[in-house]
Amino acid sequence: LLLGQLCSWAQDGRIILTLDDVPVSEALKSIRQQAEIPLAYDARGLKRIRVSGELVTDDVEVALRFVLKDTPFTFEARGGTYLILPDFSPPEPEGKLRRDITVIGQVLDAESRTPLPFAGLSIRDMSQGVTSGLDGRFFYDGIPVDTMELCVSYLGYRSVCRSVRGISEDGRLTFMMERNSTFLPAVDIIGEQPFGLQWVERQEALELDPGLLRSLSSNGQADPFKYAQILPGVSSNDELDGRLYIRGSDNDENLVLWDGFTVYHLNHFFGIISTFNAKAVQNIRLHKGNYSSRYGGRTGGVLNVTGRVGDRQRPRVEVGMDLISNDVTVETPVGKRHSLLLAFRRSHTDYLESYLYKDLLDRIYTQSLVDDPSVLLEEQTDDPTLSFHDLNLKWTTDLGDRDQMSFTFFNGRDRFDNVTRNTFSQTNGGPREFNDIFLDDASWGTNGFGVVWTHSGRNGRSSYTSLGGSQYKSTYFFGQEQRDFINETPLPVRRTTDVQTNVLQDLTLTHRRVVPMEEGQLEYGYQFNQLAITDEGTERLLLEGITRIIDSTDVSNNHSAFLERSWQRKKWALRPGIRATVNSFTDRLYWEPRFRLDYSASNDLQLRLTAGNYIQTIRRIAENNIFLRQADQWSLADGGGIPESRAFQFAIGADWSDSGWLVDGEVYVKRLKGVLLNLEQTRLLSIFTTDQDQLVFGDGEVLGFDVLVQRKWKEHDLWLAYSYTFSRNAFDSVNEGEAIPDAFNKPNDLKLVYAFHSGDYVFTSSIFYSNGYPYTPLIGVFQINEQEFVQYGSDLSARLPDLFRWDINVGRTFRYSRMEVTLNAGIHNLTDRDNIRARLYQVDSFRPQDSDDLTISTVDLELLGITPNFSCNIAFK
Repeated sequence: LLLGQLCSWAQDGRIILTLDDVPVSEALKSIRQQAEIPLAYDARGLKRIRVSGELVTDDVEVALRFVLKDTPFTFEARGGTYLILPDFSPPEPEGKLRRDITVIGQVLDAESRTPLPFAGLSIRDMSQGVTSGLDGRFFYDGIPVDTMELCVSYLGYRSVCRSVRGISEDGRLTFMMERNSTFLPAVDIIGEQPFGLQWVERQEALELDPGLLRSLSSNGQADPFKYAQILPGVSSNDELDGRLYIRGSDNDENLVLWDGFTVYHLNHFFGIISTFNAKAVQNIRLHKGNYSSRYGGRTGGVLNVTGRVGDRQRPRVEVGMDLISNDVTVETPVGKRHSLLLAFRRSHTDYLESYLYKDLLDRIYTQSLVDDPSVLLEEQTDDPTLSFHDLNLKWTTDLGDRDQMSFTFFNGRDRFDNVTRNTFSQTNGGPREFNDIFLDDASWGTNGFGVVWTHSGRNGRSSYTSLGGSQYKSTYFFGQEQRDFINETPLPVRRTTDVQTNVLQDLTLTHRRVVPMEEGQLEYGYQFNQLAITDEGTERLLLEGITRIIDSTDVSNNHSAFLERSWQRKKWALRPGIRATVNSFTDRLYWEPRFRLDYSASNDLQLRLTAGNYIQTIRRIAENNIFLRQADQWSLADGGGIPESRAFQFAIGADWSDSGWLVDGEVYVKRLKGVLLNLEQTRLLSIFTTDQDQLVFGDGEVLGFDVLVQRKWKEHDLWLAYSYTFSRNAFDSVNEGEAIPDAFNKPNDLKLVYAFHSGDYVFTSSIFYSNGYPYTPLIGVFQINEQEFVQYGSDLSARLPDLFRWDINVGRTFRYSRMEVTLNAGIHNLTDRDNIRARLYQVDSFRPQDSDDLTISTVDLELLGITPNFSCNIAFK
């Protein structure tokens, strides 16, 4: 303002300039905003040149000539963009000004020299851009002139710009990125792009920064799933539920990928903690709705996780501890071309029981136990133990300047053990004594491996090949022994054992290629996926000498081909795609067409329209449940008794960003077929109800909209996410065919996050508000032939009270010569609000033995009250 003043405005489509000794770069910015046209120029060079004068015109080129007169610059229209170029007069020697430049390079972490996947690269002040591949390599073709600046951005790192003129003749360039000391945005909305080819950035995926997980931890845990729950469109944070419910889809309808293999063991501690160790994660991308045809097999969202590559410069050891678990991470270079990362985490709950562990165990287990008031419990001993571990190993090798191969191994497992001894007594026609011993032993987890090979060609062609395998196994053993007495006379001992095992094996081979085309690119590929599900069960009633055995295996071979073509022309971008799958188990061919259209209304405002079909042929028909003493149960859709899950999705969205503000919104519609409802888990039915078929299937629809508002200024970050979801499903045999909501539906869901960073301190405050979950009310009992039966109300017709929670967290980092110590302390549920996560009923008519009376107890499962948490992390370099 001391050097000049710019006053400009637009009226009736005209360009109006009033310039008083202002930089040419500011004048060009005014033209760009008024005419809503893309301009590309060297802002630094033009900032030093000043211009004065007044002009009113409706011709963009007249305005450009007016601003650039008496300057050594001219303009040229190319591909819908006006390029501001140096005007050499007389001409410079041939070759002085380079045009149509191709840049080949890599994006690396400056400290560890590890590659940064999916980094965004673009020319300053141009909307077009490319993205680096999994190995950090990129290919940027057709940079108009060497006066441009190439900029790279990566979530959690400082943006870097380099002049194209300084690049060598072979076009090689390496970007070294440094972590930003400020609290960067927790979310960047970015376009899903293949390896380093030109593509306009589009709002398709939400990218999460693992480096900020500790600042937004839940119960002291740096949890990627809890982090993702704060996003719009994902059901809000629940400390006892780390699952992802995305836009009305159940959590088993999400495809979760880790370095080329599918992960089925997603949570530890019955859903409290995710299996993803944040210290082993480099990049997280969440696709909430319509996504690329390269992904298949699920009707909900896609969570694509890229594991960290070990430090390429020096060995590094990191250890951590919180109130639930301990962890250690080791990473080291091996020679010049190899690196290794090993991350191991294990709970200490089986030998060191913190108050947080006891409180969590009480919420998920003890609260679920309801005594039978018709008997007198004289003595009870109960000793539950819950433990978990996960191991991540990644070996990475550079095969050359353009090839990289990695091997990833994962092992995660949970174990729950409990022995309960009960002694009852009762006088009902004679003194009786009952001694019951219950043994619960459950284990579940995944072993997985992934081999990934990436290749970046000199001509812009790239390829990705992966082989991944995983095995998920869930086992539940239940044993019961009854020692009863009448008038001190022992009755025959009754023993019962029940073992349930469900094993899911997934083998996936994927190969895809990306080929640059005129005004866009072509991506195509092939995927083979084999799914094998084994059900094993043994039930023994030893007194009666009865044994029932279940042993079956189903195998499905899926061959998929996918094709996707993208066009970029001026302000429009079009991307149609299709995926075709042959399934050997159903003997059917499935077609999944998908479509995306983008329009750049201005440099700040982007519009989008998406649509697509999605089909899923693997279903989880029951979840691991302590209350029901039940293991996970996965099954293959057979097209009949268990139909495929189908979804058609349509969405319209827009995003606007300017001066530290980001506003993104999307309205969507989903039409669903083959919706699954497990009545046993929804109602917690007993054998005394009249319902026999517990699995029902129907159709549904989901309507909703998501809004994300983000504001950054100096050391502050404010983030508001709101979602409204209206969902309803209809089943012929439930509620007389009338529509009911999803069991996990919360219509209104609001999250507000604020963060402040100052030096080595980080403070975060998170507020969550949502409607409660729906549940099925129990209204009483009815009699048939003097026998009482349970009477429920309409399914999922009642709703729990609204949920509200306020968390705060403070972190401090201490730095020494070769050691870095980070301490985090926080308070969970600062207002100590009583939140209810579920309302269940326990029906028990086992005792008294000579009575038909039912005992019905209501069980309200509560979330945590006010709870302090603490964690410590030490890194040795």
